[in-house]
Amino acid sequence: MRIHKVDSGLERHLLTGMVVSSEFLSAAAPVLDLDLLSDGPFRRIAGWCLDYHRSYGKAPGRQVEAVYSSWLSKQEQPGPEAEDVRDLLSELSQDYASNGRLNVPYLLDELV
Repeated sequence: MRIHKVDSGLERHLLTGMVVSSEFLSAAAPVLDLDLLSDGPFRRIAGWCLDYHRSYGKAPGRQVEAVYSSWLSKQEQPGPEAEDVRDLLSELSQDYASNGRLNVPYLLDELV
């Protein structure tokens, strides 16, 4: 598999897949290069998803909020990144709630 840099619209869909779909995350984890993602909140959340998958063998789903809270509590002084991550998580949640479905085969095709 060859990974290429993706635009932020596609990144949002891929990140949503990583948060909510164990099927997608299991297939993406071995080939995903975080350096190809946008800096900041995209990379932070994707890293959490990969770490969660390594530990528990599944996508974090709603548990991503607990991961965020845990990370936030360890910040000496939460700054703009904390707000950016919170905002992105909220946007991803709203997008997923309004769509409600994830086309995993399509996302996997876009990943390679």
